[in-house]
Amino acid sequence: ETEYEWFERWGCLHGFNEDRRSVNTGNSVYGALNFAFHMKPSKVLILGLDGTTEASVASVVSGHTPNSLKHLNYLFGSSIYQLQRDGIQVVVGSPNSMVSCFPRTTPNFGMDWIELD
Repeated sequence: ETEYEWFERWGCLHGFNEDRRSVNTGNSVYGALNFAFHMKPSKVLILGLDGTTEASVASVVSGHTPNSLKHLNYLFGSSIYQLQRDGIQVVVGSPNSMVSCFPRTTPNFGMDWIELD
């Protein structure tokens, strides 16, 4: 499945909502990143965006098998132009995250990086 097929199939909007009164979502982290985008920070550190389908506490408790999250690069990648245009750097503080459209690092290094301004 291509990026465009995925956006069409799920009825998702490409990129962030530019209207400061609205956010585009595809998952909770993407919505939070769109919200942060409206605040125009110079840096954003995303923590907890592993994007794995491994069993988690939530999946064990609920009994649901996690779905494929291959689409996360499509979703987050659709915002790269807007982030770069506005000079916002994004780093994922999970070195094994499936999301590879942003640099990945450890949470500790990410915390040091975010404080360097």
